[in-house]
Amino acid sequence: MKNKKYEEWENSIEGIAYNLKVIGDVVIKDGWHTSMICQVLQKLPKKTREKILEEVIFIHTTAWGTIHQLHVQEDIKNRVIIIFNFKCIKKDEKKMDTIAHEIAHYILGQLDETNDAKKERAADDLAEKWGFGRSYKTYKQFEESSTHRS
Repeated sequence: MKNKKYEEWENSIEGIAYNLKVIGDVVIKDGWHTSMICQVLQKLPKKTREKILEEVIFIHTTAWGTIHQLHVQEDIKNRVIIIFNFKCIKKDEKKMDTIAHEIAHYILGQLDETNDAKKERAADDLAEKWGFGRSYKTYKQFEESSTHRS
């Protein structure tokens, strides 16, 4: 059984940061984006936060393009990867909404790469339930792309 002081630390930004798995060039430069991920995780329900800390690795990049190879340590090999590129998002609040939205996709089991309005709405609904803003004002772009696939 964990003692109370350890549990308080574990649920603090410092404790979350300690347990967070992050890779990325932004981390090296300033650490601010990692801090935002920690702030998002702190607002999530405890069991959800624990699941994310155990199963997800976050990557942030400022590069455009594809990552061709990713070499990871043995202890993080079987984790789900969430990649962020915040070059086009200026406001920190919107970045945090995006982080929560992507975490919601994972919690909802939406791991395939197909985007559709239903999945995007569901992720936004869950992120909103956690106290974050919606990532999309409209889902029209997803409705249009799903009709083109048919």
